[in-house]
Amino acid sequence: MTVHPLLRVLVVAVALSIGTAPECARAAAKEGQAIFAAQKCIKCHTLGEEAGEAAGMGGVLDGVGSKRTPAWLKSYLQDPSKVIPASKMPQADLQPAEIDSLVAYLSSLK
Repeated sequence: MTVHPLLRVLVVAVALSIGTAPECARAAAKEGQAIFAAQKCIKCHTLGEEAGEAAGMGGVLDGVGSKRTPAWLKSYLQDPSKVIPASKMPQADLQPAEIDSLVAYLSSLK
């Protein structure tokens, strides 16, 4: 049985938001955290005390999981300038499953 990728993201986000994340949700968020690091997202974004040399370029990601829905995050990660035309964020070269994991991670940032 094939599960629609957006449904998987929503299940993970709901599980994370109510604090009862199943093992697969935690695994997806952990994979997303690794993708975040590998893509060097911190170069332009700020997260907690961590910030890269171009941190003013991207937004502060503290609490982004409370501010944006998983669907919004996914759409933005797929094509930032389509969601926010003035966005300076480049379109990432990520596979759909990688975007889902990144969404799970960002959604966990409450």
